[in-house]
Amino acid sequence: MRRAVSSQAAAALCAALLCNGAASQVGTTAVQALLDQLDERYERGDVRGYVAAFDPDNRGAVAMMQRRIERQIAASRSRERTSTVLAGPTSIGERTMFRVRHDIQLVSQLGVRRTLVEDTYLALRADGSQLTPTFAVEMVPEMDCVQSDKFACPACNYEVGGVDGFLCVPLRSERSLALESASFYLIGTDVVCDVHVQVQSRPQTAQRAARSLAEAFAELAPAAEVGLVTAWVPPAHADAPPAGMDSAQVVVKLRGDSDAGGRAVFRVVTFGGLQHILLTRGDGESLDAAAAPLRALYASYSLIERDRDVVEAAALPLRHHLGSSFDGVRYDNARFGVTFAGPAGWRPEHRVGGARFRARWSAPDGSQLWLNGYGVPTGSASWTRRDADRWIDDRFRARSLYPVSSQPDGVDPGWHEGAGGAPERSVVLELRGEAPPGTPRRRVLHVQLHEDLLLIVDGYGVSLESEQAALATRASLRRAP
Repeated sequence: MRRAVSSQAAAALCAALLCNGAASQVGTTAVQALLDQLDERYERGDVRGYVAAFDPDNRGAVAMMQRRIERQIAASRSRERTSTVLAGPTSIGERTMFRVRHDIQLVSQLGVRRTLVEDTYLALRADGSQLTPTFAVEMVPEMDCVQSDKFACPACNYEVGGVDGFLCVPLRSERSLALESASFYLIGTDVVCDVHVQVQSRPQTAQRAARSLAEAFAELAPAAEVGLVTAWVPPAHADAPPAGMDSAQVVVKLRGDSDAGGRAVFRVVTFGGLQHILLTRGDGESLDAAAAPLRALYASYSLIERDRDVVEAAALPLRHHLGSSFDGVRYDNARFGVTFAGPAGWRPEHRVGGARFRARWSAPDGSQLWLNGYGVPTGSASWTRRDADRWIDDRFRARSLYPVSSQPDGVDPGWHEGAGGAPERSVVLELRGEAPPGTPRRRVLHVQLHEDLLLIVDGYGVSLESEQAALATRASLRRAP
């Protein structure tokens, strides 16, 4: 196990290198000594000791860090981690920020080695000779949308940020299940504003969208109370709201330790199917104390192009982030070179989620078919048949779905070379055991394997005719070489 500095030596070095305890003067050498301590605890599997090193400003962020580390440790019999400072120091209020890279080697229980690379923002507080981490949150390695301290996306047609005291942290789309997202942390507090971009297949009013989001959020929180949906107009557009823009807000009150409790405030701006969502959350007392910087953050939100057509407003983000477009029931993805034709007469829809791209076709009788494109799993160099089989089997066995004993004609559950030259396999599955009323008893699955992309066509037919229509689409799945 690699370790150049012992915990005791690192602690002593850390204290010696603090420049008179001034947060703005914390040096990278002192931070590296602290990172060595954390790496050592990570490698030992000492989650409790790792988390105990933090005095959290934002308990939610530290809890997310803890869950990520717990999953990695539980999935490995041994591990190594080397952490290095990529950028910093940067002072935000009374905290000093560093960007840190973690190079991780995990050896699974079966001896399979995986390599992970994680980037995080680390916040530190210097109290005399004591250097204390208060915050650590994962971020995406590339930050194309962060410009001049603002989070801006011309395709999604908005910008927000650039407000003193806030740290903008772009998030992975597979974690946020959104086209794009970023969290604005008010450093030194538990206040955070999450910004998400979604595209719905059918336009919603802002009032309905806000209510749906709040109710879904409340289902996850005990004793949550959803308030009334009220009017809210982004301050930048209060004098002249653009044509087609709709906006609203709703407050969800949460049970908390303080008298004020916790709150989550959803602010939603819609243009047809496009939704900009600003979710502000934190302890009620903290939110009240942060009223001024939060007003400044809301005031920083604005549309880049104020006269964009509502249809184009939804189409541009889909093409930019996913590469997706429809021509009738035919799906084209220019970014990944994928084409697919859904069943004739079924209604196509773009969907947003953790995959690289998603699409859905719905039949009048309630049958559905999905196309999902999944990127290479974190820690793997490429997709393999073994990884694909394991991922697929785990996914469907969790739903009690197993291959039918007699597969339909032309359905080959084993891997074979498809018409386009890529490895493929198909299978019809059946549900075994009890299930809620209305749950489909059979599913069709078609998989096409590429080194950088796993394509999955997955769905069900309410009738035998619909199932056959879904199966017949397999031959249309192509990826340009």
